[in-house]
Amino acid sequence: MSKLSVRRIDSEKPDSTKDRRIADGLGLYLKVATPGTKTFTYRYTYNTKRHELTLGVYPEMSLAQARQARLESSKILESGRNPIHVHQNAKEAKREALNVSELIEEFHLKYLKVHFEKPDDARKTLIRDIGSEIGKYLVPDVTKKTSLSPSARWCSAAPRCRRTVL
Repeated sequence: MSKLSVRRIDSEKPDSTKDRRIADGLGLYLKVATPGTKTFTYRYTYNTKRHELTLGVYPEMSLAQARQARLESSKILESGRNPIHVHQNAKEAKREALNVSELIEEFHLKYLKVHFEKPDDARKTLIRDIGSEIGKYLVPDVTKKTSLSPSARWCSAAPRCRRTVL
């Protein structure tokens, strides 16, 4: 079923005259553009019209990730929705999401000022300990790996510190 492999993707060279598509199967293609950019695309039909959704750029997106994204997009299509619209809405929601520093400020206004005697001290501590490490990240993008600062890694190794700090 699958015709693409990592070796084949790496060996594909751009054509000097036009873009090329190499099929993987089930609507997944590797598009090799004339400048040499390699992108994974999903081609499908929605309401009798042909659409092409760009899933990601190789090598930032692996072949396995592209196949998974195609599977998710086909499930969206089977549910009766257009995958392009779903992906656009997700991008807009991510753009509108707060970053961690903004979340700290909101937490300060809505919780710390109400429940703490010295809310500014607590805010400064949050900014120093969390904001300096991951303040620029959007909240939906924060994972355990991004949130584990050097001080938190050190504390996770020292049980006494974990009890007093965390």
